[in-house]
Amino acid sequence: MIAAPSTSLAQVPLAVSGDWVTPGLGGLVRLAPCTGDTSKLCGRLIWVLDERRVRRGTVGTEIIRGLAWRDGAWRDGTMLNPADGRVYKGSIRLVAGAARVSGCAGPLCQEQVWRPLASIPRP
Repeated sequence: MIAAPSTSLAQVPLAVSGDWVTPGLGGLVRLAPCTGDTSKLCGRLIWVLDERRVRRGTVGTEIIRGLAWRDGAWRDGTMLNPADGRVYKGSIRLVAGAARVSGCAGPLCQEQVWRPLASIPRP
């Protein structure tokens, strides 16, 4: 008898967990297993360069929720755009050490490339 594979986080890439810098060093998002379901990925906006560019109260909140590992990427969760408060269907793929973050509203999608905070040179 062959056992069905487990879907525990130990079997999916955790390289995505940690602090990620958005384009232009505009913000910092901490990705980690979700509190209520550790088999899923969530993300919290922990810092922004210019708080006037995001909705009031967004810093410190969870902006990525419920991404599940499937077919080589974190998918089928939601992402809140901190600038306008809209929620999109989202996914995250790791490519060459960067996170390709995609948010879609129906057939229209936009993608950003996030870099690990540790990869940003410091003076």
